[in-house]
Amino acid sequence: AVENLGVPGDIVEVKNGYGRNYLLPRNLAIVATRGAEKQIATMKRAQEERAIRDLDHAREVKEQLEALTDVSISVRTSEKGKIFGSVSADNIAAAIKAAGGPKLDKRSIELQQGAVKTVGSSSVNVKLPSDIAATVHFQVVAAYQPATTVTFVTQRQPPKTSYPQRRLVLLLHIYFERLMQNQTVI
Repeated sequence: AVENLGVPGDIVEVKNGYGRNYLLPRNLAIVATRGAEKQIATMKRAQEERAIRDLDHAREVKEQLEALTDVSISVRTSEKGKIFGSVSADNIAAAIKAAGGPKLDKRSIELQQGAVKTVGSSSVNVKLPSDIAATVHFQVVAAYQPATTVTFVTQRQPPKTSYPQRRLVLLLHIYFERLMQNQTVI
């Protein structure tokens, strides 16, 4: 939001200098074109779809979240079960949606240690409007993929010589021929 101007998604008219010299270089605004207006309209529709409308709707979403039982996230692990990377709030939101839950914004998911880095069961708090919070339990499942052995076979080719190296080789060859014939080399 730009102070005394508007919030994201508003179409406002400003002076040319203010827009060119302040708003556009700082990526606080974009020029209002038909394409930009369509993009803003789709962003607003997506926000409205994710938004929780009132207290009753927030309680309904809480019940849906706490009723979920088969939320699982499959992650790549090593032979010993160590996760490559971690499970983020974005991964958890996608798993909740895949399990039949509501579509959540990743910023509403509160992770206790920042990210889940172990295989097993975990839980997160989902912060909803009107100070309502839901707890979602999920499983992090190891999807071990054994490393495939790749063997590269290369044929050794003689190195390509450029013109100066070729010339140097010829001069050395002439030098050795003269030595063999007992001629003096200058």
